[in-house]
Amino acid sequence: MPRIVGIEGSVIKDSRGEDTIAVTLRTKDGTAVRASVPSGKSVGKHEAKTVSPQEALTRIARIAEPALIGRDVREGAALDRTLRELDGERGALGANTTLALSYGVYRAAARIERISLWRYLRTVGKFDVEPKRAPKILANLINGGLHADNNLIFQEYLVLPRTREVPAAMAAIREVLGMVGKLLEEGGHRLLRGDEGGYAPDMEGALQPLDVIAEAARRVQADVELGIDAAASNIAQSAWELEPLYDELAKRYPFTYLEDPFPEEDFVSFARVKKRLGKRVTIVGDDLTVTNPARVARARKEDSVNGIIVKPNQIGTVAETFEVLRMAHGFGWKTFVSHRSGETDDDFIVDLGYACGAEALKIGAPVQKERLAKYDRLVTIAKEDVSR
Repeated sequence: MPRIVGIEGSVIKDSRGEDTIAVTLRTKDGTAVRASVPSGKSVGKHEAKTVSPQEALTRIARIAEPALIGRDVREGAALDRTLRELDGERGALGANTTLALSYGVYRAAARIERISLWRYLRTVGKFDVEPKRAPKILANLINGGLHADNNLIFQEYLVLPRTREVPAAMAAIREVLGMVGKLLEEGGHRLLRGDEGGYAPDMEGALQPLDVIAEAARRVQADVELGIDAAASNIAQSAWELEPLYDELAKRYPFTYLEDPFPEEDFVSFARVKKRLGKRVTIVGDDLTVTNPARVARARKEDSVNGIIVKPNQIGTVAETFEVLRMAHGFGWKTFVSHRSGETDDDFIVDLGYACGAEALKIGAPVQKERLAKYDRLVTIAKEDVSR
């Protein structure tokens, strides 16, 4: 029987060398799966509460394991409700704890059903997705803000290949990234790296990194679009100072992606820039919406965005993440399933993004092993889908 017989927690290192948690979940039939969770440095204040990795281990042993032992892993939604009830409003378990356990439940269920995780998630999440429709890849090639020790105010300078053919998209990203490195070196910059694997130079002005990326794409003849994650909750400029910069971005570049252009409570400014640029640029909420149904509903009511970042660790369970994805798709928004700056080698988000028909997976530059694990998993899934 696929009932849980044991849960073991451990502390591991993420891509920034900081502690996070992993769990090994075992079922009566001998199935054993491992899951680990990331952490963010740029954290929205409305994200679900977490606990320290050491405290998470204690709470797994004292609170979660006794409640989950004997439960059937194929009842993912019910188990997620139990985790949410145990966590409560005060974060008794912590969203990092609940998510590791939730990942383990769904991964074990897919293993027991003997199907790929993405197929299982598509079924239980009730996502109606066109066969062979792979997500695009959104890659952070130049890091700034809280993700780098440099002078760039915007946190991420992104490239988005237009193709959904996974090998072609990966090749374009690697070629553009390589050329960005050459151009930076020619410009006298040291090739330092930021938290998400992209380059982290000091540069003149907030737009210069996009000049470099655009030139790199031109030289390697890559068909790509550009974007930024402003992470504006973490910068000093006002909405009135930032808006002209965004207008300039839309004029100068093949610019189609604008994430968190204003602070996390400024639904009004989001709506204003969406009204002006939203027909050609996806205005994306992250800190604004934090994968939270109530925040997503408010963004819809105020017409603030036409796309959202989805990060399961912002909410704490797979079932709640499903709810947000279905809401966004019902609104006609684009969804971008995303990594965090402190990543592990767990590739659950890739299966999730493929399962739900996300517009793109945001998985960083193809450099660090934790990011490369996501790229490798996407290749595997795309091959499986084509061979149906």
